[in-house]
Amino acid sequence: MFLETDVSLAVGDGVRIWLTLPSGANLLLVGQVRWKTVSGVGVQHAVLGARDTFELTEYLLTLRGA
Repeated sequence: MFLETDVSLAVGDGVRIWLTLPSGANLLLVGQVRWKTVSGVGVQHAVLGARDTFELTEYLLTLRGA
């Protein structure tokens, strides 16, 4: 996942990203910065639980037709 940010993060830093989906589901994505650019960082996520995976997948499927 690319995260656009002006916060200074280094490769290897741990991150916690809270997402609120349109369904109202609140997800916590835990990961690590793997690469960076001037405008943001690439984040590799740790394993998601089954419910969070389901909620995120359902949301991403709604974007297919957008």
